[in-house]
Parts: sequence; structure tokens; C-alpha cells
Amino acid sequence: METNIVATVRKDTGSAESRRLRSSGSIPAIVYGLGMEPKSVYIDAREFNNALKTEAGSNVILNLSIGKKDTVTALPREIQSVNSNSSKELNLIYEYRGHESSQVWWPI
Repeated sequence: METNIVATVRKDTGSAESRRLRSSGSIPAIVYGLGMEPKSVYIDAREFNNALKTEAGSNVILNLSIGKKDTVTALPREIQSVNSNSSKELNLIYEYRGHESSQVWWPI
């Protein structure tokens, strides 16, 4: 299952900026992966929580619209709960389509 989400590039980083984003209803995130530079972004918390409520759950494929012309397909890699108010912080891994992996590692 795929979901479209709008992401905005973060100019400021750090714990104080992340706290401000979370209090305004956004989730700070990092998008990284094969063949791309890591990008600090933020997404709307309500949109992300609705994406997690689909039948795919935390395995949902996210089509992130970053800026006006950049679209990235990503998977939630790590979802961190920051405090008891259900604030989150995300690591999103870029899904490079068309690349065949010769080795897959699964932790047991």
C-alpha cells in the first residue's frame, strides 16, 4: 500500500528545532538511502499517523513530495517515540526502484 505525503525541507536542525516542530504538529525526519544525500525534512503528524493506520501498518510505502519538484519513495525505517505525548521522530529509507539486491540480511 502506498500513501502520498508532503514533506518540507528543514533548514534548521537540532533538538530545539525538533521540539518546536513536534509542538506545532509536525514530525522531524531524515530521508536517506542508496544514491542520495541525506535530507532533513518534516512531515505532518496527522498525515503520517493516518498512513500507519492502513492495512500495511508500519510497512507502508511513502511517496514523499519534497519541495516543488522532488518526489521520493521511502519506507519508515525507524519510528522513535520521543515522549509520552506520542511525539515521534522518523528515519525514512529511500527505496531505489529498479535496483536488484544480491544479498538480503534478516536479523533473527
